[in-house]
Amino acid sequence: MNKPATPHALRDSFATHLLEDGYDIRTVPERGGHSVVKTTIIDTQVLNRGGRGVLSPAHQLEVTPGRYVGAEAQEDDGEPFEEKMKRLVAQLREQQAEAAKLDAAIVANLKELGYG
Repeated sequence: MNKPATPHALRDSFATHLLEDGYDIRTVPERGGHSVVKTTIIDTQVLNRGGRGVLSPAHQLEVTPGRYVGAEAQEDDGEPFEEKMKRLVAQLREQQAEAAKLDAAIVANLKELGYG
């Protein structure tokens, strides 16, 4: 490349590299010295990668059980998924009904004590 390394060329190169590294097009102008996004878009037309130009940080994650949330990998318990989901949803509904009863009792007790 035989282009002089002017401040403008360096700024454009910096903006292009930010976009290639996944920075959002709206944040690049403030980091690169542009006042509007339109100028950044014009100066970085060399990217021309369409919707693949900026990736979400989630694309860089390696998701494995337990790695981020502390849960260990579980062995298959043999219960079919659909059956397990029906059972768990029914259990959730029972717990929600019990929670509603407890909430009502708490409200009643607070009213009795003059706080409701």
